Amino acid sequence: MSTQDLTVPTSLAARVRAGVAYLDRNKPGWHELVIPEALSMASSCNCVLGQVYGNFFDVQEVLFGDDFVVQTARLGFDADAEGTGPSEVQFAALKRLWSFVIRQRLAVPQ
Repeated sequence: MSTQDLTVPTSLAARVRAGVAYLDRNKPGWHELVIPEALSMASSCNCVLGQVYGNFFDVQEVLFGDDFVVQTARLGFDADAEGTGPSEVQFAALKRLWSFVIRQRLAVPQ
């Protein structure tokens, strides 16, 4: 893994695209497990990983190892990779982006 792989994309849309690609590779059909109306990126159970795997905190280290703080932010599953605390503005934007992707996929037969 190169150092470039560990950098956090600045664009939230780019982070969500990376998260979508990750889930497509590792959990095909993941979008069918997420209820967009219940989506809350600040909730460990109602965020994307929470709805797909059961609980964000239970799976973050299992999926991403010791680097889970950087990886969950890089993939758009979390708002903050710097450890300074989540930003409500980022969480709201991430919710809108993830909701858009999920609704789009649910509307179009895969």
